[in-house]
Amino acid sequence: DETLVDADELHAAWLGFNTKDDVHVDVIAFGSPHASLKEILKLAELVEDRRKASSVRVVVTLAQSTLDRVKEVGGESLFRLDAFGVEFIVDTCWCMLTDRVHVPKDANILTNSAKYAHYAGGLVQPNSASFAGMEDCVRAAVSGRFVRTRPKWL
Repeated sequence: DETLVDADELHAAWLGFNTKDDVHVDVIAFGSPHASLKEILKLAELVEDRRKASSVRVVVTLAQSTLDRVKEVGGESLFRLDAFGVEFIVDTCWCMLTDRVHVPKDANILTNSAKYAHYAGGLVQPNSASFAGMEDCVRAAVSGRFVRTRPKWL
């Protein structure tokens, strides 16, 4: 049995994605490349009866087929996501979005995607993306701030 990545390496990577202790958040980015049906339904549970801060955009990239499936099995989920203020971008990945309409150059981004946290620095600006779990992303969407706290899985 060979350990490929140990706890210290995971912690160092997490710190590399989370260089700021407390930051206002402009964009919450879910999905990279695409959010799954399971993730969308979980997000809908987390946002139920909550409202995002007006200063925060919450955007999910997903496949059109996944959005169609959500419509089939989770109509109530779409209602919750819409009420919360979630925007959907279909059939593309965050790493393909260079249009500043989607992500302004000076935006502070919070994502649950390690892939996007890694690539955002080259696509938007260095140290622009922080990385957190879905629950922390939802809390930040509501408050407009992300406070770096060591996740339980570390």
